[in-house]
Amino acid sequence: MNFKIEENGILYFLGESEPTGEEQKIIEEWKNLPVVLLVYDGPSEMRSTVEDAFWKNGILVGIGAPIFVKVRAREGLVAFQLVYGEKVVDNFEAPSPKEKFADDLSRALKELFPDVKLPERFLLIVYEGGEYRKKIEDARSYLEKNVVVKPVLVVPRWPEKHTLQVGERVEVVEEGFRQVGGRIVYVGRDMFFQTFPDFFENVEMVFLDGEDVYIHKGGSLTNGNRTVSVEDPLDVYKGIVLTKRGEVLRDRKISFGEPFLFRWEDLVLTASGRLLNFVSGWAWEVSNSPVEFVFSKGKFYVLDVCGFVRVYDLSRRRLIWERGFEGAWGLDVWNDKVYIGVGRNVLVLNEKDGEIVGTHEAEDFAVWEGSLLLFKNGSVDGESLGKGRFLRNRGWPVFLGKERSIVFAKEKRIFESVQSVRLFQWGIVVKTRDGVWLVRRE
Repeated sequence: MNFKIEENGILYFLGESEPTGEEQKIIEEWKNLPVVLLVYDGPSEMRSTVEDAFWKNGILVGIGAPIFVKVRAREGLVAFQLVYGEKVVDNFEAPSPKEKFADDLSRALKELFPDVKLPERFLLIVYEGGEYRKKIEDARSYLEKNVVVKPVLVVPRWPEKHTLQVGERVEVVEEGFRQVGGRIVYVGRDMFFQTFPDFFENVEMVFLDGEDVYIHKGGSLTNGNRTVSVEDPLDVYKGIVLTKRGEVLRDRKISFGEPFLFRWEDLVLTASGRLLNFVSGWAWEVSNSPVEFVFSKGKFYVLDVCGFVRVYDLSRRRLIWERGFEGAWGLDVWNDKVYIGVGRNVLVLNEKDGEIVGTHEAEDFAVWEGSLLLFKNGSVDGESLGKGRFLRNRGWPVFLGKERSIVFAKEKRIFESVQSVRLFQWGIVVKTRDGVWLVRRE
């Protein structure tokens, strides 16, 4: 099979000799089809559906004018957008049910390529008994069998490799979709990304103080104008540095003698369950050792190791209500509902008085922008996430998985090779093998 006709990444013919007149006619029919460079941004499991829709509508995926395909899936609905030159088609106003996604995508492709039709015949190469056999087949019959028709069907080619450079890091990778900067790109050629907003290489941690970004590296915390020697910073607030070991570094160092867990405005929660105002100096016993907690709209919600859930009014410094739940392990809050993980269930409570108003079966849970995500058998709403667990985070949870981690921010951001995740009032910091990513909470 040493004779081939290939253009723009599309293999139109493969044989031992030049094509016959009949074969050349078929080749020319296929060569009249448009060839595009598919740039896909969406869930990896939906990539094949997109590629199938292109082939079945007579649009060849190779090296040509780029077409950008954006796909987002949530709760059984799929939103997509196609950008081809100056033309844009989307279904944002009426996302497709998942089962109708392929049909709706085909209709959108027909809007962009109205006069394109798949040829009636194609050349099929079959490897049998140690030999290649070539024959002409009916393209439509293969479409009815839900088999993707290409100009030539042949044994798979070896994956091509390309150079991927992000900042100063350079690696050779196999062609395919890659996570770069918390988003998906298709590496189908050598690609160079000079930088990404809020991506930091060769640092240990990043902190945000208003508009100031502090970098922690080698025992020093600096924002360019100021450097503080500190080994274990927890957070920075209005220039005040807090440490995990329970110190406040301002004009002088003040130690509170117990570890700090989290900062919210000018309050810090300690490992023993105290709220400290590190600006004015008052302290308030609010809990036994905290398991999970939420600051929201002037209130503080906390679940302790004994299974007690308490809600406090921060401005008046008073307890609103408390309830005990044996075996409780999770807490999240959204608007007028409090969600408690107990055993293999998620209890829904009225925020006002703690009365139980609903129950859901789940192994884990989180709230994402008002929607309750229930994790069962490795999946959420039919989407497989694999093994892992949620970090609940006031509507912006993080799923820590074995192979990948997902930040549920305004849009899902996928990270690979995650070493640690830190949650803050101002956002999320994800530390990976490649660097540190800052996801700002808007």
